[in-house]
Amino acid sequence: MFNKLIRKYHYLKLKAINETSKKEEKERIKIPKSVNDIQNKLNDIFADSTDFVMRKVDFGKEKPIKILIVFLDGLIKKETINDSVVRPILNSKHSNKDINIKETVKLLKEKIITSIDIEATDDFDKTLDGILSGETVVYIDGSEKAFRVGAQEFKGRSIGEPQTEVVIRGPREAFVENARINLTLIRRKIKNPKLKIEMFKLGVQTKTDIYICYIKDVVHEDIIKTLKKRLNSINTDSVLDSGYIEEFIEDAPLSIFPTVASSEKPDVISSKILEGRVAVICDGSPFVMTVPYLFAESFQFSEDYYKRWCFGSFARIFTLIGFGIAFLSSRKYRF
Repeated sequence: MFNKLIRKYHYLKLKAINETSKKEEKERIKIPKSVNDIQNKLNDIFADSTDFVMRKVDFGKEKPIKILIVFLDGLIKKETINDSVVRPILNSKHSNKDINIKETVKLLKEKIITSIDIEATDDFDKTLDGILSGETVVYIDGSEKAFRVGAQEFKGRSIGEPQTEVVIRGPREAFVENARINLTLIRRKIKNPKLKIEMFKLGVQTKTDIYICYIKDVVHEDIIKTLKKRLNSINTDSVLDSGYIEEFIEDAPLSIFPTVASSEKPDVISSKILEGRVAVICDGSPFVMTVPYLFAESFQFSEDYYKRWCFGSFARIFTLIGFGIAFLSSRKYRF
């Protein structure tokens, strides 16, 4: 009865969130056509923010079109923006005498802006998300479209040895706080095109990037559906670490046994992905979670896979026997 009530509560909560998201999608804010209006709007939003940078440049010679370049200082690599956005626009030889706004947008995307990571959007909120995520946004006077250009540069800790899972034999690299680097470490281990990576944004205030990583046709589809459903149902103000979302996605919150595993070693996470589990990576956390978690994993160690089978099997069997003796002894001498 209690489980049915919990499932019904989660269903109604998920339904309310989906209806809210659909309503927000209908009410999305279009990008103003006037660069001056955009500039005033951004100045109001980022008021008193000293790291907010805007630069207005002219594109074309005959009838120059105003272009607004916006970013947050410290989150982008200025050299990349200068080389791929600002300098190509200023030094462009294309005259816009007989070119309309639509053709100008196409020209900027296909010939002027040289960045590989570029995305066009007409949603003003998406451009704000891009600015806050370290992207550079290019607004065009007279157009409802803008470009999100990726040139992020996040300074953080370099890859080092794990602090909580020290090994004698095996890889000695550990995850860091940058989710992109952590995804790269997994990609280096699993060179398979069926390795899929999907992104979610969680936290009303933080809008933290969350990635799920799995191998298609190896993982069970029900696991993916259940995990996505639980992630989409999370409604919280902040997500600063993987531990924030662990309580939302675990199977039995009231159980004393864990149902979500975590590790800071790429080889451990990669091996679990290969076994059909799903990795959950939180930007800002050096610990990566995997679901589902089996009780037998408590007796497995990464070094077991790097030893000869006889020594690895003996160590695992010895651990299980020790657990059994401890468990039976506790029952015998309990009060």
